[in-house]
Amino acid sequence: GARLRRLSPVIEGSALPSQAAVFYDFQTRWYLETSCESTGSPWLGPRDLFLARAIAAYRALRAQGLNVDAVGREADLSGYRLLVVPLLPSVDDALAERLCAFVRNGGRLVWHPYSGFCDRDACIYPRRLHPMLEELLGVRIDDYVALRPDETPGFEWHGRPFKGGLFADLVEPTTARACAQYTEGWMAGRPAVTERRV
Repeated sequence: GARLRRLSPVIEGSALPSQAAVFYDFQTRWYLETSCESTGSPWLGPRDLFLARAIAAYRALRAQGLNVDAVGREADLSGYRLLVVPLLPSVDDALAERLCAFVRNGGRLVWHPYSGFCDRDACIYPRRLHPMLEELLGVRIDDYVALRPDETPGFEWHGRPFKGGLFADLVEPTTARACAQYTEGWMAGRPAVTERRV
């Protein structure tokens, strides 16, 4: 305690800026954890899915030695170089524009499947992805699928094997490049990872 009191004038007001952030959406977490039959469209998957995906993304970035923040819909994204979106079904025009501006200003966006397909009123976009994000990501989503717990299609990326799981977007690159393709099961040959430089 005495040591901290001596250090206090030196460190007070200082901050450790993070270059990476994980998108933490309370709205998505609330829906997945509290959804029930009375909502009309209940979530039938694991109640802790959103939190588990956010924590997994956070831990993966920390394992790379990065300092990581959790940011929400209204956060200032301008100080970050990397933003990971682990699961974000609902995206409105304002958020889509903010994400596009983040990338246009030099940020890197890692976008996971089963994201951006509906507005805040849960109306699904006709092409299964917000139009601004469809252009930004350079893909067309033919469909999205929930995989069985035992269904983990494999793919190779940068010479390392990986397994998919939970959700998959069946994408058709338009201006993006397919970096990896599924090698197993009924999704073999379909893109597993795409990239578009902006």
